[in-house]
Amino acid sequence: MYLINYGSPRVGNTEFANFINNANFGGIWRSANFADAVPLAPLRLPVFDYMHVGVSSIGIDESSNPPNPTFCGRDPSSECTFANLNPLTYEKNHIHYYDELIAFNVGRIGLSGR
Repeated sequence: MYLINYGSPRVGNTEFANFINNANFGGIWRSANFADAVPLAPLRLPVFDYMHVGVSSIGIDESSNPPNPTFCGRDPSSECTFANLNPLTYEKNHIHYYDELIAFNVGRIGLSGR
C-alpha cells in the first residue's frame, strides 16, 4: 500500500513521524506546490518540533508548462525554495495540483476523477 498526499501540513512531532514512516506502507509520497503555504505549516521551531511524514517529497512549479517536479527530500522547507508564495493566491495554490482541482475529488480514482 502506498500513501500519496498533496499539500499536506506537518502533522506531528518527530516521534509521530518516525512511527508512521516505520509502518507497513510501501511508501509515503508528499507532493507540494511551491506556491502552496500549507506544507510549510506549522513552522519548524525547536519548541514545536513538527515534522512531515514520508520519506519523499515532490515540489511542483505550477507556473511551468507542464508543471516541473523537483525531488526535495524529507522536509521541503530546507531543500526546496518556496519563493513563489503569494497571500493572494494561497487558496488557489492549495486546491489545484497538476492543473486539476483536487480539493473536491476525495474518493475518486485519479486526480480528475476520470
